[in-house]
Amino acid sequence: MPTTLEKHVVATRLLDRAIRMYFDGEDALFTLSLAHPAHLILKDLAERKFPGQSAMRQVHDGLVAEGKTFTEDGLAVDQFKDFLNFLHKVPNAAKHADRGQETHVTYDDENALAIMNVACAHAQQLGLDTQVHFLFNAWQIAMDASVEPPDTMKIFADALFPGIQHLSHEAQLAMGRQSLADAAKSSRPE
Repeated sequence: MPTTLEKHVVATRLLDRAIRMYFDGEDALFTLSLAHPAHLILKDLAERKFPGQSAMRQVHDGLVAEGKTFTEDGLAVDQFKDFLNFLHKVPNAAKHADRGQETHVTYDDENALAIMNVACAHAQQLGLDTQVHFLFNAWQIAMDASVEPPDTMKIFADALFPGIQHLSHEAQLAMGRQSLADAAKSSRPE
């Protein structure tokens, strides 16, 4: 029997699973494969609901305001379409083989994190964020040395993930995994 789901439900389920897979240390290619369609759905919903003001456009505008016009690998990001091409470069390379000269896909955790970050921002903007998204965002903020108190979310994130910046990557992932497990335990009725 076929299952019918609303698009936003599909997106949040894909994003939740991608985050769990990321914390489980799964290959970033698999995380990207789930996070990218979630991101695309949430981006489209946000663009429709907030024309010109979606979270992704705000991220782009912030980069441009900081004077960033190129990525580390030389891609232009000054125009919004260029920024989208940068963000979608790895997932698109992984799903197409129509150009003979493109015989490899190069990716890393940063590609997965970037897409999950923007997807979570869209979910939050749309009021669709889940506990998994919230904990992922807190984990990322705790990991980010450039965000400093008195930022309220940074204070909360540092309390939730104390000393995370000084741990190995595996230990950082374990803290993320444990936060999801603790949250699942506390939300189960007894």
